[in-house]
Amino acid sequence: MSFNKKIVKYLVCTFLLTIPFEASAATLSSVTSGNWGHGGTRAGIAAVEKTSDGNILAVGNGVYAIIDASTGQTMTRGELKPTPSISAHDAQTLKDGNTLLVGLSGKWMLVSSSGVELRRGQLAKTTQINAVTELKNGNIVMVQHSGYYTIMDSSLNVIRSGTWSHGNNTSSIYDVIELENGNIFMSGQQGRYAVINEKGKTISSGSGEWGVMTHIYDLTRLSDGKIFAVGSKSKYLLFDKDGKQISEGLIDDVQSHHWKMVVGVSDNYAVVIDYNGNAKLIKINENNNVQVASQMSLNLQVGELFKSFSRIADNKVFVGDIHGNFEMLEVDTSN
Repeated sequence: MSFNKKIVKYLVCTFLLTIPFEASAATLSSVTSGNWGHGGTRAGIAAVEKTSDGNILAVGNGVYAIIDASTGQTMTRGELKPTPSISAHDAQTLKDGNTLLVGLSGKWMLVSSSGVELRRGQLAKTTQINAVTELKNGNIVMVQHSGYYTIMDSSLNVIRSGTWSHGNNTSSIYDVIELENGNIFMSGQQGRYAVINEKGKTISSGSGEWGVMTHIYDLTRLSDGKIFAVGSKSKYLLFDKDGKQISEGLIDDVQSHHWKMVVGVSDNYAVVIDYNGNAKLIKINENNNVQVASQMSLNLQVGELFKSFSRIADNKVFVGDIHGNFEMLEVDTSN
């Protein structure tokens, strides 16, 4: 190498060392994968919930499995009896340690942390129950197709039922979450949402500027208390702690991404997953904009309106699919 080239090389290296490199982005990775072991027509995982003893309860069409949250090993599997059993779409572990399953035909079932049935019932409106959540005061809210909702007390007695402000028949409710002030936030078809109190009074309602063919499929609470909603055609909506819309936009410009799942993790990050297993780790920044920090393709096919996922640790998410396959994802936001 000539003297001049050595000088140039030295100057370039010295210059590069003075540049403050940007810290590496947060990452999303798969740490464990497997299959829950049910075959035939009941092979799919439809609902997932972390149990009170720290394991994973995965439920499908009348069958269940208890999976170790650390290793991904299936500890036990069995059938939800008696027949006909429930075909679950969502699950919620309650304060008493039992887990409430909800699903087709307005049916619900209460099971122990080991999957043993304790009680069962059916709502007056026999449309599919899409989601369930337990409120801070112990009451329980279920939301259904055709815009129906039901509020129960901790003993599973119905306190109130009704239709949300967007009517019924063509306006299903897909998800529900409690706001920090105790009100109930619901979302669903055609980008619609509503906030009600426990007496059924509508506090506010609206819809995103999405058009009639877009839907809000899933909700999560971010670490700063805001509500993040995802849906079809790569859309998202962001709400403040009281359910007031702040912003909306695209997670990316691939409109074939119909985001079916969203799970908030630490530091205002969230994991979003579409029907075909495309996963992204996104950051909602201080300006309420969405930035993609990491992405990966999962070997999963997510079911329609199934809540087959759960946050099982601060930065760990379990995701199951219609073939009984699952992956445990880990988020690293420390970089």
